[in-house]
Amino acid sequence: MVGYGVRVDREGEKARPTMTTEKKGLLERSRQNKPLIRERFLKILKELGIEGKPIPARELQAMIRAEGKLGPNEMSRGIIEMREE
Repeated sequence: MVGYGVRVDREGEKARPTMTTEKKGLLERSRQNKPLIRERFLKILKELGIEGKPIPARELQAMIRAEGKLGPNEMSRGIIEMREE
């Protein structure tokens, strides 16, 4: 099972979540593969023509609203329309 177990110590303290051995292994492998994942991700961004530092979604929406190109629900409507296609 991947996930958390529950540990109760002998004095009856509150139960605390503990990470399972399998979960620890997955986490360690992801740390080891981080440079490779980053390299491939940057390659994909370059192939898509995406450049620059990422910004939070709220900041992007504020910039679009400031230019008058986005109403309050347009972003949500656009996502819903894309899902329906």
